Amino acid sequence: LRYFGSREAILLAQEYDAWVDAVCDALPRAGEPDQVERVSGVLAATAAEQPLLCELLIAAPTVLEHNVTSDEVIAFKLAVQASMQRLLVALTTDLGEWTLLQGQFVGGLHSLITGLWALAHPSAALIEAMAREPRIQALPHGMEAATREALATLISGLPGWGSHTAPPPQPSWSVRRERHLPIHSQDFAE
Repeated sequence: LRYFGSREAILLAQEYDAWVDAVCDALPRAGEPDQVERVSGVLAATAAEQPLLCELLIAAPTVLEHNVTSDEVIAFKLAVQASMQRLLVALTTDLGEWTLLQGQFVGGLHSLITGLWALAHPSAALIEAMAREPRIQALPHGMEAATREALATLISGLPGWGSHTAPPPQPSWSVRRERHLPIHSQDFAE
């Protein structure tokens, strides 16, 4: 047995493994013919069904990893990474070979899930503020829809995903650092 220094680390490892099980179970049954929509839909739906996973993913880098020893972090990270590897193998069935992009994808996946989960579950003060001030709004379609759309964008934007071809050329504004997109004060006018 691996030793985890906190109950939350144990739960996160278990919840992540359970989420990967749910993704692996749902992917073959998903009826969406478009591979990007199928993968992003399954990831979003299964994450939305795992509130404890989402909460623990939020806490991992900001709290959990700061309250344990390096040995405990190693055990915890290796357990979660084993589940991540199972997830990536399952996604490869749908998305094709994309080994070089997996690190970018996992970072984006976790960022989107945690960020959108937090936005979809506002504090009591924010809920009251939204009720009193209509210009303050939450996610218009909820966490699952926002996550699905963001993940589809992420997957589609990864250079060369699902193929063995070279990545598409980068736009000139992202290649040359001295070029910047113009920002005008009217862009921020109410």
